[in-house]
Amino acid sequence: MTFSMAADAWKTARNEREQFQALGALRGLEGRLPAGSKLLGRAKQLAAEAEKRVGCQLAYKAKAT
Repeated sequence: MTFSMAADAWKTARNEREQFQALGALRGLEGRLPAGSKLLGRAKQLAAEAEKRVGCQLAYKAKAT
């Protein structure tokens, strides 16, 4: 999966299942992009934002139940 596809998947994820799939794609980018790539920093930033957002949702669900 390319950077643009992974980023678009995250931006358009509408539900929890799609967000988890997009998060997996974003995590996978770090291993696929070359070390000197300009997109590597952005990929790491998007993955961190996604993990934070998904983590908050999981914490909210755990608190609600």
